[in-house]
Amino acid sequence: LDPRIDAHVMFWTDWGQNPRIERASMDGKMRTVIINNKIYWPNGLSIDYPNKLLYFADAYLDYIDFCDYNGNNRRQVVASDLILQHPHALTVFEDFVYWSDRYTNRVIRANKWHGGNQT
Repeated sequence: LDPRIDAHVMFWTDWGQNPRIERASMDGKMRTVIINNKIYWPNGLSIDYPNKLLYFADAYLDYIDFCDYNGNNRRQVVASDLILQHPHALTVFEDFVYWSDRYTNRVIRANKWHGGNQT
C-alpha cells in the first residue's frame, strides 16, 4: 500500500492461469494490470516510497525486478537460480533490497539498483 495523498494506491499479485501484478486505488476502483509478461509465480512485493518504485520477486523464474507504479521502466536487480532458489518475501530499506528464501531458509540482501554487495 502507498496511502500517501499523491499516490493513494495498493498492489497485489495473482498466480492464477494468467499470473500478474495489479494496482488499484485505495477504494478498489481504477483496477489495472501493471505486469503480465515474464512473470510466473509473483511473490513478495515491496514499495520503495521515496522513489515510487515497486519491487517484486518471482519464485519460479528466480529474479527480483522493480518498476514504477504503472509497470513501466522495469529493471532487473538479481536473476540467478544460485542466489534466488525460492524468493518469498522482500522489503526495501535505504539502498538495499532484503528477501527471504524458502529453499535455503536464509535472509539475503543486495543493492536495490544493481544487485551487488550481496550478504
